[in-house]
Amino acid sequence: MTGEEETRWIRDELLRRHGVAGQRLNDILFDEDPALVNFEVNIDEYEPEVRTILPRLRDCRSSEEVEQVLREVLQRSFGYHALVSMAKYQKIAQRVWDEVMPHLPPEPASLQAEVFVQRDALVEALTFLKRLGPMEEEVKLSSAGKALLIDGGRWKAEVPAVGVWPVVVRLRTDRLYEVLRLKRLLPETVVVAVADPYLRVHDWSLEAETVTAAEPLA
Repeated sequence: MTGEEETRWIRDELLRRHGVAGQRLNDILFDEDPALVNFEVNIDEYEPEVRTILPRLRDCRSSEEVEQVLREVLQRSFGYHALVSMAKYQKIAQRVWDEVMPHLPPEPASLQAEVFVQRDALVEALTFLKRLGPMEEEVKLSSAGKALLIDGGRWKAEVPAVGVWPVVVRLRTDRLYEVLRLKRLLPETVVVAVADPYLRVHDWSLEAETVTAAEPLA
């Protein structure tokens, strides 16, 4: 695959995962590059931040509110690398307001599930599954009584949980593994929630493939 073909494939993936709004948000961040990570070929470098910023934009009523969201997310992810000038953030926020907001997808459904898990237990379960070897392309999250069951087909893991999880969520395995990349930013107790079409882990929204009602536990 040539560099041009790889770039086109990545852009197609961004469009498929996040729609026009997400693709344009990624393009703006990569173009303006507030964290100085643009090496021309790594055009999906800001995708984890896109996943977090995108659902929060629905609550923004001005470019100033967009700017606040951008600052919070980017500085939390990149630290001092994202400490750029106010004028730079204002420029990015205005572009997002003009170019992304008109393409936001419809509001997700109301909260359907929410549990609290310990960060270390969640990270340990995901690390364990990743070390065991490849799972299916999609992973399934469901209730296992007082635990959250992570089912990758060949391998499974349970995470002790408190709360109500009356749904079955399917999402791409690589999306769930993004949690490992962000583990240092997670609090000791993590909220895992579902508001179709998103699975939310603390402040990060991961787009789910499907969310369905679970069969009652025996």
